[in-house]
Amino acid sequence: MHNYSIYTLKTKLEFTNLYQYLGEKDYKQLEQQILCHSYHTPICTWNGIVINGIEAYELFRKHSIPFRIKRLHFSSKEDVISWICTDQLKREDLTNINKKYLIGKKYDAEKILVSRQLSSTNKSHISGASIAAKKISEECNVAMATVYKYSAYSSALDIIDEKVPDLVKRVRSGQLWISQANIIELSGLSKEQLLSLNNYL
Repeated sequence: MHNYSIYTLKTKLEFTNLYQYLGEKDYKQLEQQILCHSYHTPICTWNGIVINGIEAYELFRKHSIPFRIKRLHFSSKEDVISWICTDQLKREDLTNINKKYLIGKKYDAEKILVSRQLSSTNKSHISGASIAAKKISEECNVAMATVYKYSAYSSALDIIDEKVPDLVKRVRSGQLWISQANIIELSGLSKEQLLSLNNYL
């Protein structure tokens, strides 16, 4: 088993939050593949941090089964976020809620990357936000205005996640439906108010 080992890697919430976790049936199927040694996709890493295949990594570790890693090279965490979002957006099983979240997060990362690039070429007077929004709108086949809306939506989910992670988990897993407008409104509530709402719902 050349290049197979039981690596100890790190995970980062900022990256794993971008991942749509498998349903129970698909998770068990993945576990069975790993136990039967029929899963050969390497775990992608950046600076020793898992950026793709988080569930497979956890299962390999759980069962002490050696696996391969693929080291990817990026200049910044924003590059990593953009790459993860692009990769996740290709999924056929991606839910509409997570699609909105990922488009918003990809835009936020690309906005920083474009602005950084413009600044390095003395073009900081040009709006990096509009260039990034145009790029994402073309890649994801949505209007630029929609990209901005999804950015506000993903930011609101992140704010709620910092206060009551369980509420966001329920929303993103499809257990609980709350409109985009209401999510943005709820992000202004206190932790105590959100906890009460989560318990009520």
